[in-house]
Amino acid sequence: ISRPMVVLGPGTGLGVAGLLPGDGGAYTVVKSEGGGIGFAPDGELERAVMLNLSASLGRVTCEDILCGRGLVRLYGAVAEIAGTVPIDLGPAEISRKALSGEDPLCVRSVHTFCHILGHLAGDLALMFNAVGGVFLGGGILPQIKEILLDSDFCAGFEARGAKSHLVDKVPVHLIEEETPALIGASYWLMHQLRK
Repeated sequence: ISRPMVVLGPGTGLGVAGLLPGDGGAYTVVKSEGGGIGFAPDGELERAVMLNLSASLGRVTCEDILCGRGLVRLYGAVAEIAGTVPIDLGPAEISRKALSGEDPLCVRSVHTFCHILGHLAGDLALMFNAVGGVFLGGGILPQIKEILLDSDFCAGFEARGAKSHLVDKVPVHLIEEETPALIGASYWLMHQLRK
């Protein structure tokens, strides 16, 4: 039985799409600009990040944090909140330093990134009633898989208040395939050829 799903992927930007089941096993892709959803901070650090980023950005969206340049922004905010001048690091360097544990601010930034991603993924699971699953893609997550699996992603995902029971059994998958877009395009083409 086909069920609704949602796909989101932090990379260069933050991509979000829904997949709704249709006739004959085909899915309708619901394109979106879901990265533009407003950032909803949870906890003292995230509220401080929101205040820090809103000083320069105004309205803070999820994409302002959950992408490569967003991770750099998040690291800068975390450093400033800690009373430290942030080092000029790119997203790959922040991830590497977090994975090695050599920079506590990078570790904290990447863990915070994962928690915020969990919150957004849980919200999207509710929005699309994604009982078929939430699929995490993009270029960043496979690089930080070790931290993602050890982070508060799940706590953020499950914290839906009175609606928490609606996401309890929603599976979450990390897409590790190197060319998922090509696989999706070939599926689409095969479906088109059968018409």
